[in-house]
Amino acid sequence: TLTTALLKITHETKTYLTNGNLSNADDNTISALKQAGIIVEDDLDELAAYRYFYNSMQYSEVHEELKIVVVPTYSCNLKCFYCFEECGHLGSKIDEDKVSQILRFVEHQLQIHHSYKKLSLILFGGEPLICKKQCIEFCQKLSTLLATRAISFAPKIITNATLLDDEVINKLIIPYNMGIQVTLDGIEEQHNQRKLYKSGEGSYLHIVQAIELLNQYGCKNNIDLRLNIDKDNIDCIEPIFDAFHDKVKIIYIGLLRPYGNN
Repeated sequence: TLTTALLKITHETKTYLTNGNLSNADDNTISALKQAGIIVEDDLDELAAYRYFYNSMQYSEVHEELKIVVVPTYSCNLKCFYCFEECGHLGSKIDEDKVSQILRFVEHQLQIHHSYKKLSLILFGGEPLICKKQCIEFCQKLSTLLATRAISFAPKIITNATLLDDEVINKLIIPYNMGIQVTLDGIEEQHNQRKLYKSGEGSYLHIVQAIELLNQYGCKNNIDLRLNIDKDNIDCIEPIFDAFHDKVKIIYIGLLRPYGNN
């Protein structure tokens, strides 16, 4: 897993590996296994090597991109049956003090890591557009901070799109060329049984209207459409691709799998 290597081996090589005795294996096999990191020298501490890799990824000063995720609120206006958070009761929203803290964090990171050339931001939730005003103000301040240091800004919002409107597009999406991840759960009838407002109303038409509005503003290439699939709605893939392939940048499949009690 450290090298992500995957090799197809003979039954004979499997036997050598299982027994821990490679003395009879040919040189080419030994070389391939070493190159893949599947066999290592006895004196290599693989856990220490992993810790070095992990810490260098997290703390190295040679990275050119600072990546941050901001959760303006855990509140959401929908109630999807598969939601992994289930923390909508945490109803607080980001305030000016929190925004200032995040900006100070970013500024500090840029001061101590001089190699950064780009900042990637993901606005996550809950539903981040519940805090539309705060998201707009935060991105304005962050963009100004980055511009003074010639750092490029690559923001993205993960949203259910039901609260997306002209103001969001004109003040958040267009100014920063912000990416948008939107999710559908099938064709209209399927989707409306799975992705509901808390009132029980389906959200399909509102999401489709949001995609249409983005297209009217020329923002087609900002949209990543995620299609959530499980065994109950797998037949929707073709009609969704037919309906939306020319209205979004990409469509990709999100496989829903049951874990634990959720």
